[in-house]
Amino acid sequence: MTTDLEIKMHFLSFLLAASALATSALTGRATADHVEEAASLAKCQTPIMEQVPGCGANVIRFYYDEKNKTCKSFIWNGCLLSGIFNLLHDCVSGCNKGQSVPFCTGEPVSKCAQSDSSGQGNMMMMKRTAYFYNATSHTCEEYEVCRAAPPTESDNYFPTKTNCELQCRGF
Repeated sequence: MTTDLEIKMHFLSFLLAASALATSALTGRATADHVEEAASLAKCQTPIMEQVPGCGANVIRFYYDEKNKTCKSFIWNGCLLSGIFNLLHDCVSGCNKGQSVPFCTGEPVSKCAQSDSSGQGNMMMMKRTAYFYNATSHTCEEYEVCRAAPPTESDNYFPTKTNCELQCRGF
């Protein structure tokens, strides 16, 4: 037969276990929040650029340069994992909200005139397809470019749609 004292002891044990479980759950959540915050801050640290043998494809990715306080692009070989952003927008949003991106807001450069349909008017000009970022529609749009000189870093000019989207999508 169970006495009142045994019932009270079982109840007390239950309360102690419940409070320990609640404390553990709360501490775990605080730890998870801390880990998430630390991971976010770690992304905004300049990654160690080193060659790792046997790594895969080379693609454009972005990192935050702590020294210059800007997000920069580089050719990623797929090996380095920390501090890498798929999009420039992700890097700027997470690490440097004040960074400007003039190449995503300007007019398309060296757009071919409508009258130059042949593309053969000037031997120095080469007519080719390029892309620019339309900040109003938030899309990369195709256009014909007539240009003798290569574009500058601040031009809204991209040789491929993928390059345009990597640099400007989200702005």
